[in-house]
Amino acid sequence: FSGCLVKDGKIVRAVEAERINKLKHSLDAFNPFSSVLKYFFQEGSAKIAALATCDILNPKYFLEYRDQIKLYNHHLCHAAAVYYTSPFKQSAIFVGDGLGSVWSTKEGGYRYETYSYYLAENNQIKLLSKQFGVVDESLDEAHLHYIFIPNSLGLFYNYITKIIGFAFLDDGKTMGLSAYGDPNKFYKQFFSHFKFKEKGIINNNFGRKEVEYYSNLIEIEKDERKKFKLKADIAASCQKVFEECYYFCLNYLYEKTRCKNLCLSGGIVLNSVANGKIKRNTPFEKIHYFP
Repeated sequence: FSGCLVKDGKIVRAVEAERINKLKHSLDAFNPFSSVLKYFFQEGSAKIAALATCDILNPKYFLEYRDQIKLYNHHLCHAAAVYYTSPFKQSAIFVGDGLGSVWSTKEGGYRYETYSYYLAENNQIKLLSKQFGVVDESLDEAHLHYIFIPNSLGLFYNYITKIIGFAFLDDGKTMGLSAYGDPNKFYKQFFSHFKFKEKGIINNNFGRKEVEYYSNLIEIEKDERKKFKLKADIAASCQKVFEECYYFCLNYLYEKTRCKNLCLSGGIVLNSVANGKIKRNTPFEKIHYFP
Protein backbone atom coordinates (compact mmCIF):
# COMPACT_ATOMS: atom_id res chain seq x y z
CA PHE A 1 0.00 0.00 0.00
CA SER A 2 1.13 3.55 -0.69
CA GLY A 3 -0.32 7.01 -0.24
CA CYS A 4 0.00 10.46 -1.73
CA LEU A 5 -0.94 13.77 -0.10
CA VAL A 6 -2.15 16.44 -2.53
CA LYS A 7 -2.77 20.09 -1.63
CA ASP A 8 -4.17 22.56 -4.15
CA GLY A 9 -3.33 20.16 -6.98
CA LYS A 10 0.30 19.70 -5.96
CA ILE A 11 1.96 16.68 -4.37
CA VAL A 12 3.11 17.42 -0.83
CA ARG A 13 4.15 13.94 0.34
CA ALA A 14 4.10 10.40 -1.06
CA VAL A 15 5.22 7.21 0.65
CA GLU A 16 5.06 3.41 0.57
CA ALA A 17 3.64 1.95 3.76
CA GLU A 18 6.60 -0.42 4.06
CA ARG A 19 8.88 2.58 4.59
CA ILE A 20 6.97 3.38 7.76
CA ASN A 21 6.06 0.00 9.25
CA LYS A 22 9.28 -1.70 8.03
CA LEU A 23 7.39 -4.68 6.60
CA LYS A 24 8.66 -5.68 3.16
CA HIS A 25 5.92 -5.67 0.50
CA SER A 26 3.54 -4.29 3.12
CA LEU A 27 0.05 -4.57 1.71
CA ASP A 28 -1.53 -2.69 4.60
CA ALA A 29 -4.59 -3.29 2.48
CA PHE A 30 -6.97 -4.06 5.32
CA ASN A 31 -5.90 -1.22 7.58
CA PRO A 32 -4.51 1.23 5.05
CA PHE A 33 -4.59 4.56 6.85
CA SER A 34 -2.96 3.74 10.16
CA SER A 35 0.67 4.28 9.15
CA VAL A 36 0.40 6.44 6.05
CA LEU A 37 -1.97 9.05 7.45
CA LYS A 38 0.11 9.42 10.60
CA TYR A 39 3.09 10.15 8.37
CA PHE A 40 1.15 12.65 6.29
CA PHE A 41 -0.31 14.54 9.24
CA GLN A 42 2.52 14.47 11.75
CA GLU A 43 1.45 17.65 13.50
CA GLY A 44 -2.15 16.49 13.76
CA SER A 45 -3.51 19.92 12.88
CA ALA A 46 -4.56 19.34 9.27
CA LYS A 47 -8.02 18.11 8.35
CA ILE A 48 -8.78 15.75 5.49
CA ALA A 49 -10.96 17.29 2.80
CA ALA A 50 -11.30 14.15 0.69
CA LEU A 51 -9.83 10.68 0.20
CA ALA A 52 -9.42 8.89 -3.13
CA THR A 53 -8.45 5.24 -3.02
CA CYS A 54 -8.68 1.92 -4.81
CA ASP A 55 -11.94 0.06 -4.22
CA ILE A 56 -10.37 -3.22 -3.08
CA LEU A 57 -9.69 -1.74 0.34
CA ASN A 58 -11.95 -2.81 3.18
CA PRO A 59 -14.55 -0.03 3.72
CA LYS A 60 -14.88 -0.69 7.45
CA TYR A 61 -11.50 0.97 8.00
CA PHE A 62 -12.46 4.31 6.55
CA LEU A 63 -15.95 4.79 7.93
CA GLU A 64 -14.87 8.04 9.53
CA TYR A 65 -14.15 9.41 6.05
CA ARG A 66 -17.25 7.96 4.37
CA ASP A 67 -18.60 11.39 3.41
CA GLN A 68 -15.30 12.49 1.86
CA ILE A 69 -14.09 9.33 0.14
CA LYS A 70 -14.02 8.51 -3.57
CA LEU A 71 -13.40 4.90 -4.61
CA TYR A 72 -11.88 4.01 -7.99
CA ASN A 73 -11.64 0.73 -9.87
CA HIS A 74 -8.42 -1.13 -9.07
CA HIS A 75 -7.28 -1.68 -12.66
CA LEU A 76 -8.23 1.86 -13.62
CA CYS A 77 -5.90 3.08 -10.86
CA HIS A 78 -3.11 1.00 -12.38
CA ALA A 79 -3.92 2.34 -15.85
CA ALA A 80 -3.95 5.96 -14.69
CA ALA A 81 -0.68 5.59 -12.79
CA VAL A 82 1.20 4.25 -15.80
CA TYR A 83 -0.39 6.42 -18.50
CA TYR A 84 -0.14 9.77 -16.72
CA THR A 85 3.55 9.16 -15.95
CA SER A 86 4.29 8.15 -19.55
CA PRO A 87 5.52 10.40 -22.38
CA PHE A 88 2.69 9.24 -24.66
CA LYS A 89 -0.36 11.19 -25.83
CA GLN A 90 -1.80 7.97 -27.21
CA SER A 91 -1.10 4.54 -25.82
CA ALA A 92 -2.47 1.04 -25.49
CA ILE A 93 -2.59 -0.01 -21.83
CA PHE A 94 -2.49 -3.51 -20.38
CA VAL A 95 -3.12 -4.09 -16.67
CA GLY A 96 -2.70 -7.52 -15.13
CA ASP A 97 -2.33 -8.74 -11.57
CA GLY A 98 -3.51 -11.44 -9.20
CA LEU A 99 -6.91 -9.89 -8.71
CA GLY A 100 -8.49 -6.47 -8.76
CA SER A 101 -11.89 -5.06 -8.00
CA VAL A 102 -14.70 -7.41 -7.07
CA TRP A 103 -18.45 -7.53 -7.77
CA SER A 104 -21.11 -9.76 -6.25
CA THR A 105 -22.92 -12.11 -8.64
CA LYS A 106 -26.62 -12.96 -8.73
CA GLU A 107 -25.72 -16.51 -7.73
CA GLY A 108 -24.13 -15.31 -4.50
CA GLY A 109 -20.52 -15.58 -5.63
CA TYR A 110 -17.84 -13.00 -6.34
CA ARG A 111 -16.41 -11.85 -9.68
CA TYR A 112 -12.84 -10.54 -9.60
CA GLU A 113 -11.20 -8.68 -12.46
CA THR A 114 -7.90 -10.32 -13.45
CA TYR A 115 -6.60 -8.32 -16.41
CA SER A 116 -7.83 -5.35 -18.44
CA TYR A 117 -7.31 -3.70 -21.83
CA TYR A 118 -7.41 0.09 -22.27
CA LEU A 119 -6.73 2.74 -24.90
CA ALA A 120 -5.65 6.21 -23.79
CA GLU A 121 -5.73 9.35 -25.92
CA ASN A 122 -5.29 12.99 -24.96
CA ASN A 123 -5.46 12.28 -21.22
CA GLN A 124 -8.61 10.17 -21.52
CA ILE A 125 -8.53 6.47 -20.63
CA LYS A 126 -11.08 4.18 -22.30
CA LEU A 127 -11.75 0.64 -21.13
CA LEU A 128 -11.85 -1.82 -24.05
CA SER A 129 -12.50 -5.08 -22.20
CA LYS A 130 -11.46 -7.15 -19.21
CA GLN A 131 -11.34 -10.71 -17.95
CA PHE A 132 -12.84 -12.04 -14.72
CA GLY A 133 -12.58 -14.99 -12.39
CA VAL A 134 -15.68 -16.06 -10.46
CA VAL A 135 -15.52 -17.79 -7.08
CA ASP A 136 -17.96 -18.49 -4.26
CA GLU A 137 -15.85 -16.92 -1.49
CA SER A 138 -14.70 -13.40 -0.77
CA LEU A 139 -11.16 -12.25 -0.08
CA ASP A 140 -10.29 -11.37 3.50
CA GLU A 141 -7.29 -11.23 5.83
CA ALA A 142 -7.59 -14.87 6.85
CA HIS A 143 -6.82 -16.45 3.49
CA LEU A 144 -5.11 -13.80 1.40
CA HIS A 145 -2.54 -16.31 0.16
CA TYR A 146 -4.95 -19.18 -0.27
CA ILE A 147 -7.86 -17.96 -2.34
CA PHE A 148 -8.12 -19.74 -5.73
CA ILE A 149 -9.49 -17.58 -8.52
CA PRO A 150 -9.64 -18.84 -12.13
CA ASN A 151 -8.51 -16.85 -15.20
CA SER A 152 -5.76 -14.99 -13.35
CA LEU A 153 -2.22 -14.99 -14.75
CA GLY A 154 -0.96 -13.36 -11.58
CA LEU A 155 -2.44 -15.99 -9.29
CA PHE A 156 -1.20 -18.81 -11.54
CA TYR A 157 2.32 -17.51 -11.00
CA ASN A 158 1.60 -17.09 -7.30
CA TYR A 159 0.41 -20.71 -7.07
CA ILE A 160 3.69 -21.90 -8.59
CA THR A 161 5.59 -19.69 -6.15
CA LYS A 162 3.66 -21.31 -3.32
CA ILE A 163 4.33 -24.83 -4.70
CA ILE A 164 8.07 -24.19 -4.84
CA GLY A 165 8.04 -23.02 -1.23
CA PHE A 166 8.63 -19.30 -1.56
CA ALA A 167 6.63 -16.80 0.47
CA PHE A 168 3.71 -14.61 -0.58
CA LEU A 169 4.85 -11.94 -3.09
CA ASP A 170 8.13 -13.79 -3.68
CA ASP A 171 7.21 -14.36 -7.33
CA GLY A 172 10.42 -12.63 -8.41
CA LYS A 173 12.36 -15.52 -6.88
CA THR A 174 10.34 -17.95 -9.00
CA MET A 175 11.22 -15.93 -12.08
CA GLY A 176 14.91 -16.06 -11.16
CA LEU A 177 14.79 -19.79 -10.44
CA SER A 178 13.26 -20.44 -13.87
CA ALA A 179 16.66 -19.78 -15.48
CA TYR A 180 17.97 -23.01 -13.92
CA GLY A 181 15.20 -25.32 -15.11
CA ASP A 182 13.89 -27.12 -18.19
CA PRO A 183 10.91 -25.12 -19.52
CA ASN A 184 9.52 -28.17 -21.31
CA LYS A 185 9.48 -30.52 -18.32
CA PHE A 186 5.98 -29.60 -17.13
CA TYR A 187 4.94 -27.30 -19.96
CA LYS A 188 2.28 -29.58 -21.45
CA GLN A 189 0.79 -30.36 -18.05
CA PHE A 190 0.59 -26.68 -17.10
CA PHE A 191 -0.59 -25.46 -20.49
CA SER A 192 -3.44 -28.00 -20.54
CA HIS A 193 -5.19 -25.78 -17.97
CA PHE A 194 -5.24 -22.78 -20.34
CA LYS A 195 -7.58 -22.09 -23.26
CA PHE A 196 -7.05 -19.14 -25.59
CA LYS A 197 -10.31 -17.55 -26.71
CA GLU A 198 -11.35 -14.72 -29.01
CA LYS A 199 -11.14 -11.09 -27.90
CA GLY A 200 -7.99 -11.62 -25.84
CA ILE A 201 -9.63 -13.97 -23.36
CA ILE A 202 -7.71 -16.76 -21.64
CA ASN A 203 -9.55 -19.25 -19.48
CA ASN A 204 -7.36 -20.82 -16.80
CA ASN A 205 -8.42 -23.40 -14.22
CA PHE A 206 -5.06 -24.17 -12.60
CA GLY A 207 -6.00 -24.20 -8.93
CA ARG A 208 -6.17 -26.01 -5.60
CA LYS A 209 -5.83 -29.59 -6.88
CA GLU A 210 -2.80 -28.72 -8.98
CA VAL A 211 -1.15 -26.88 -6.08
CA GLU A 212 -1.60 -29.92 -3.86
CA TYR A 213 -0.34 -32.35 -6.51
CA TYR A 214 2.87 -30.51 -7.38
CA SER A 215 3.55 -29.55 -3.77
CA ASN A 216 3.40 -33.24 -2.87
CA LEU A 217 5.67 -34.07 -5.81
CA ILE A 218 8.33 -31.84 -4.30
CA GLU A 219 7.74 -33.01 -0.74
CA ILE A 220 8.28 -36.72 -1.50
CA GLU A 221 11.61 -36.03 -3.23
CA LYS A 222 14.27 -36.49 -0.53
CA ASP A 223 17.41 -35.93 -2.60
CA GLU A 224 18.19 -32.22 -2.23
CA ARG A 225 19.82 -31.83 -5.66
CA LYS A 226 16.93 -33.55 -7.39
CA LYS A 227 14.49 -31.47 -5.35
CA PHE A 228 16.18 -28.25 -6.47
CA LYS A 229 16.08 -29.43 -10.11
CA LEU A 230 12.39 -30.29 -9.74
CA LYS A 231 11.61 -26.85 -8.36
CA ALA A 232 13.62 -25.19 -11.14
CA ASP A 233 11.81 -27.22 -13.82
CA ILE A 234 8.45 -26.22 -12.35
CA ALA A 235 9.50 -22.55 -12.31
CA ALA A 236 10.82 -22.68 -15.88
CA SER A 237 7.68 -24.39 -17.19
CA CYS A 238 5.54 -21.81 -15.42
CA GLN A 239 7.57 -18.98 -16.95
CA LYS A 240 7.15 -20.43 -20.44
CA VAL A 241 3.37 -20.74 -20.07
CA PHE A 242 3.15 -17.27 -18.55
CA GLU A 243 5.06 -15.70 -21.43
CA GLU A 244 2.79 -17.32 -24.04
CA CYS A 245 -0.26 -15.98 -22.24
CA TYR A 246 1.31 -12.55 -21.77
CA TYR A 247 2.19 -12.11 -25.44
CA PHE A 248 -1.20 -13.45 -26.51
CA CYS A 249 -2.84 -10.67 -24.49
CA LEU A 250 -0.48 -7.98 -25.77
CA ASN A 251 -0.87 -9.02 -29.41
CA TYR A 252 -4.64 -8.88 -29.03
CA LEU A 253 -4.33 -5.39 -27.55
CA TYR A 254 -2.23 -4.26 -30.51
CA GLU A 255 -4.74 -5.70 -33.00
CA LYS A 256 -7.48 -3.86 -31.17
CA THR A 257 -5.74 -0.48 -30.94
CA ARG A 258 -3.11 -0.46 -33.74
CA CYS A 259 -1.05 1.75 -31.44
CA LYS A 260 2.72 1.30 -31.31
CA ASN A 261 2.95 2.71 -27.78
CA LEU A 262 2.32 0.45 -24.81
CA CYS A 263 1.85 1.18 -21.10
CA LEU A 264 2.09 -1.72 -18.66
CA SER A 265 1.06 -1.90 -15.01
CA GLY A 266 0.02 -4.41 -12.38
CA GLY A 267 1.77 -7.20 -10.53
CA ILE A 268 2.50 -9.44 -13.51
CA VAL A 269 4.33 -6.58 -15.21
CA LEU A 270 7.10 -7.05 -12.62
CA ASN A 271 8.18 -10.09 -14.66
CA SER A 272 11.25 -8.51 -16.25
CA VAL A 273 12.22 -11.71 -18.08
CA ALA A 274 8.96 -11.62 -20.05
CA ASN A 275 9.16 -7.84 -20.48
CA GLY A 276 12.56 -8.14 -22.11
CA LYS A 277 11.05 -10.17 -24.95
CA ILE A 278 7.97 -8.02 -25.67
CA LYS A 279 9.43 -6.29 -28.72
CA ARG A 280 10.47 -9.66 -30.18
CA ASN A 281 7.01 -11.14 -29.69
CA THR A 282 4.66 -8.21 -30.37
CA PRO A 283 4.51 -5.21 -32.76
CA PHE A 284 4.84 -2.63 -29.97
CA GLU A 285 7.77 -0.25 -30.40
CA LYS A 286 7.74 2.00 -27.33
CA ILE A 287 6.95 0.69 -23.85
CA HIS A 288 6.45 2.52 -20.56
CA TYR A 289 6.30 0.78 -17.19
CA PHE A 290 5.02 2.41 -14.06
CA PRO A 291 8.18 3.45 -12.17
